[in-house]
Amino acid sequence: MICWRIFDREEPGRATCGRCVRAASARHADERPVCDATSMPWTAAVPPRPASRPVALAALNRSHRAVLGNLGQLYRHDLSETYGHLPNDDGTFNDRQTDRFVAGVDPKHHTWLITVAGRTAGFVMTLPAENGGTLLGPFFVVRALRRTGVGREAAAQVIAMFPGRWSIPFQRYNPGVERFWCRVATDVAGDQWDMHDGPVPENRPPDTWITFTTAPDSAPTDPLVQPGHPVSPGADEH
Repeated sequence: MICWRIFDREEPGRATCGRCVRAASARHADERPVCDATSMPWTAAVPPRPASRPVALAALNRSHRAVLGNLGQLYRHDLSETYGHLPNDDGTFNDRQTDRFVAGVDPKHHTWLITVAGRTAGFVMTLPAENGGTLLGPFFVVRALRRTGVGREAAAQVIAMFPGRWSIPFQRYNPGVERFWCRVATDVAGDQWDMHDGPVPENRPPDTWITFTTAPDSAPTDPLVQPGHPVSPGADEH
């Protein structure tokens, strides 16, 4: 069945498929034929989503340049829509944080591979915060595993490694990110967290910061081992 709606008068007669073109000739010139997907003679099954449990973190080092570089490009591509960044002439995006980690600029700059059921799912970085404590750096979960609770559990695991003061910067104008990090803060700190906007840069809105302090008794003895910190799964942005 053909679906009809008001036609743009500037483009009379335009249709989206052969059936619509043929039907358009029998309709009024002020109507636009639009293909109705429900009229297609076939049905498509929805591909199953990959497993979203168990979630684990594996420490990376400078020798893991390839996997981190590849995931870093996916992460920067995700951000390019928000920041308006374009790739370089060779098709890659600049990735300063990954470059600094691989170069070993700061020995307290840590990176973990996020895995789900043994498969690569993303990465997370932590750095020393300027005002003390720990700063959550780049955080990335592949799109196939977003809104499955993977991101919240991975974030909670890495936060449990370093008890004390945490600072999490994010871009409020990046859709869904504020809701995600507010949920993470509530998971690990209850209602004992704050949120504020930082200084306003010249070329974009300011970063927003969430800060909180976690207790030391929930941390593993070795911050570079895989921790166990389950979080109730739920629909979220990561």
